Amino acid sequence: MTKHQDDRKKFGRFAEDLAAGHLSRTGYHLLGRNVRFRQGELDIVALHEGVLVFCEVKARRSDAYGLPVEAVHIHKQRRMMQLGSLYLLANPEYAQHACRFDVVSVSARGLGWQVEVIQNAFP
Repeated sequence: MTKHQDDRKKFGRFAEDLAAGHLSRTGYHLLGRNVRFRQGELDIVALHEGVLVFCEVKARRSDAYGLPVEAVHIHKQRRMMQLGSLYLLANPEYAQHACRFDVVSVSARGLGWQVEVIQNAFP
């Protein structure tokens, strides 16, 4: 792994830690992080007010390449829907829950970080 890849991985982990902490503080009960399937990975799976939530975490150190949420394009949305279905097959105890897809945006603001949750980010 190159230094650049290692730095990106560390930054991604840092952003996911910020996102998970924010979600926990705002009433989400985390069920899993980095839930892996052969077809891909769900960053965070949680329960929020009785709804099963599949969260994609996107982070940016600057807005030079756009806002984090803009990186969740249609291909990523379809992949998340597929992974959500796989999660429900693997965890049938949640099959009766309503589901939604949230995007957690982590971005640099001044000397700190801003975490924003976009609920129902896509159908």
